[in-house]
Amino acid sequence: MTRFRRFLAVLLGTLAALLALHACGGRGPSPAPTRDYRAQETQVAAKLAATLTAKAPPTATMTRSPVRPTSTSVPRATATPTLAPSLPLSGEQLAYVRILQDTSTNIVLSDEAQQAEQLLTHFVEQQNMCDVTWAPDGESLVFVSAHDFVHSRGNERNVFVIRADGAGLRMVTGDYVDPQAAAGPYVTLAGQVVGCQGAALVAAQGVPAPVATDNTGAFELIGVPVAARWVRAICPGGTHVLQGDVDLALSEGSNPPVSLEVQATGQGWTQAAMSPDGKMIAGVAYRWVLDAEGNQEHTNIAVLQDVASGERRELTLPEEMSVTSMAWSPKGGIVVAALSGAKGVALWRWDAQGNSLGELLSIANPDDVIYSLHNLAYSPSGDRIALSRKSWDWWGEERYKADLLVVAAAGGDPQVVVESEWGVAASHPSWAEDGQVLYYQVSVAKAGDGCANTEGDLWRVRLPAEGVEAPAPEPWRADGRSSLPAVRPRPTATPAETEEPEVVTP
Repeated sequence: MTRFRRFLAVLLGTLAALLALHACGGRGPSPAPTRDYRAQETQVAAKLAATLTAKAPPTATMTRSPVRPTSTSVPRATATPTLAPSLPLSGEQLAYVRILQDTSTNIVLSDEAQQAEQLLTHFVEQQNMCDVTWAPDGESLVFVSAHDFVHSRGNERNVFVIRADGAGLRMVTGDYVDPQAAAGPYVTLAGQVVGCQGAALVAAQGVPAPVATDNTGAFELIGVPVAARWVRAICPGGTHVLQGDVDLALSEGSNPPVSLEVQATGQGWTQAAMSPDGKMIAGVAYRWVLDAEGNQEHTNIAVLQDVASGERRELTLPEEMSVTSMAWSPKGGIVVAALSGAKGVALWRWDAQGNSLGELLSIANPDDVIYSLHNLAYSPSGDRIALSRKSWDWWGEERYKADLLVVAAAGGDPQVVVESEWGVAASHPSWAEDGQVLYYQVSVAKAGDGCANTEGDLWRVRLPAEGVEAPAPEPWRADGRSSLPAVRPRPTATPAETEEPEVVTP
C-alpha cells in the first residue's frame, strides 16, 4: 500500500502537465489527493482518462461567455441554477450532468414537480461524461463515462447503467466483472510491463484494485480470480498514454509470468442507447492509433451489443462515411445512425440484426461549410427525431456552431428549431413527454472529440405550431456547469402495440 501511495503522488504530478494539454474542456489541475485510497485510485484513473482523449482539429479562439442562439435573450450566468419563468413547470423528471463545487462531474436527477434534486452518481473524476440517456422504460439511465476505466479491458470510456434511484451502478462494456461478484479461487499473477519508461498501472478482470509496477516494469498482482480472462497495463507519460492487454488462462496454484507490451493506441465509447426491449445497446465506439506524423488517427464504429452476453456486432457504414450518433425507434426494432462525410451528412437505418434498411435523410455540405450530425433523439411518439447539426466554417475563420433540427421519422426536410451564432453550440436535445418541448444544452462550440462540453447551460424551447411564430428558447439551468439533459420517459405502449412509420426517401 505504501509503495502504491508513493506511486500515486508521483503520477499525479506527472499527469498534471499532461492534463493542461489534453484534458477535455481545458480545466486546470485537480484538487490535492485525498488520503482515501479508493478515492485516490479513482482520481488517478480520471487523470489517465483525460490524457486518452482524441486530439481535436484546430479551433478558433473563443471566449468563455459565448453569444447565445440568435432567437434568445441573453441571461447572465448565476452561481445557482435558475428556472425559466415563462414556460410552465411540466412535472418532468430530468437527469443531467453537473460540475459540482469540488469540480467532480456527476449525474443529477431533477424533479420539477417536487422542486428537488438528487445526486445519482458519486464520482470524483472531472470531465468524465460523454453521453446520458434513459432506457425506454424510464427505470434506468444509460451513460458513457471514463469512470473506473482501468477495470475494463482496453477501454478508455465505457457504457454504464444505473437505476433511477442511484442504485445498481454497473459497467456493461469492457468485459467487466464486478470484483465483489468475482468467484474464487484466487491466485497471484506476476509479470513484466514492456515499453513503459517508469511505473505503470496493472489491473486484471475481477481484481478490486490495480497495482503499480516498479521502475523496471515488474509487478505482482494479488487476488486474481482463476476465471479472469484478461490483464491490462496503462503507462502515463510523454505525449500519449500507452496501453496494452493480453488474454489470461489461469489455473490454481502458480502460473507463469505474463508479459504486457504497452503502445500508443486506444479504444472506447462516446455514445450509447438502449433498445426498447432492454436487450441491446446501439452506440458509437472508437479506436485510435498514431499516424506517421505521430498524430492520433481515429475510427468511429457503429456497434450493436448484447447487454447480457457482451456479444458485439459492428455495422457496415456507407463508403466514406463516419458515424457520430445512434438511436432506437420507440416503435420497433429499428436503429438510426447519424453519418458524416466529406460531401455531406445522412441519417441511415438498420434493423436489430444489423441489416441495412437504407438512407432516411441526406444533406449536402455547402461550399465553405462542413456539416456533421449528432445527438439523435426520438420523440415520445416516435414520429420525429431531434438532432444537432454542427457546422465547421473551415474556409475562412475556422469557426464552429451547432443548430438544433427536427425531422420527421418517415423522412422529409428538416426544420431548424434553434439557430445558433458562430461560436455557440446547441446540442444534446431531449424531448419532454408532451412532444412539444425540447430541453437542450448550450455551450461553446468546439471541434470536439466525441464527448460533451460539460461547461454549459441547459435551455428549453417549445416547438412552434403551424403558422405561428416560433417562441424564444428559455434558460432552464444557467450556471455554466450543466450539460447532457435527459427527460425521464413515461412509456404508454410496448413496441409490439405500435407500428414503425413508413420510410420515405427524400
